[in-house]
Amino acid sequence: MAFLEIKHASFAFDASHPVVDGINWSIEQGEFHCLLGRSGCGKTTLLKLVAGLLEPGAGSICLQGETVQRPGRAVGFVFQSPTLLEWRSVIDNVVLPLSLHHRIGPKDVDKAQHLLELVGLGALGARFPRELSGGQQSRVAIARALISEPSALLMDEPFSSLDAITREELQDDLLTLCGHSRTTVLFVTHDIAEAAYLADRIAVMHQGKLIHQETVAMPRPRLPEIRFSNEFSSLCRDLHDAMRTMR
Repeated sequence: MAFLEIKHASFAFDASHPVVDGINWSIEQGEFHCLLGRSGCGKTTLLKLVAGLLEPGAGSICLQGETVQRPGRAVGFVFQSPTLLEWRSVIDNVVLPLSLHHRIGPKDVDKAQHLLELVGLGALGARFPRELSGGQQSRVAIARALISEPSALLMDEPFSSLDAITREELQDDLLTLCGHSRTTVLFVTHDIAEAAYLADRIAVMHQGKLIHQETVAMPRPRLPEIRFSNEFSSLCRDLHDAMRTMR
């Protein structure tokens, strides 16, 4: 069995209109997969099913051989908005998931500080979210998601509101962090170039179904120059063509 196994998963708010419709997908440990699709195609709902925030109406979702029934510490979630607590400092936001399970100690603070240094915010732990840029807030959200050392990281268009250069920088930071920890990632996006740059495999979603799949053959580590290669352009063209069939 794969690290994450989705079998015939379906979900509907209204029984006559399934939002997720018979999805089959698997992810091996340490892989980075992207769900690509237009707004309203069901990709965020599928992500919530994997997180245990919703329960499938049919089919099953298994993580490390166990059926996903509720949110757990093995899964980290990064939302579209950083959702930081404005009254907490940066470092207190990072340790928040740990504080839900035990009293925060010096080792927890050291761990949070190390993660902040890895995302380039080592000197900003005492600041508050209002004192950070959008890109910095996204970095804090990633550090917070990783503080519990989740085996799987689920990300729902976390960079969609950022400018292009900041977005590319965060993509590189994310690949470095997850590659170092061998974290398995399922990343939702509507951005073709983002999916092509990040993923080992890509699934294009439309009306609750997976209509196209791509294995990304480009080598790792991904270097920024690869964005200008013929191989990258060809992959983006294939994904663009797949998405254009979704009218």
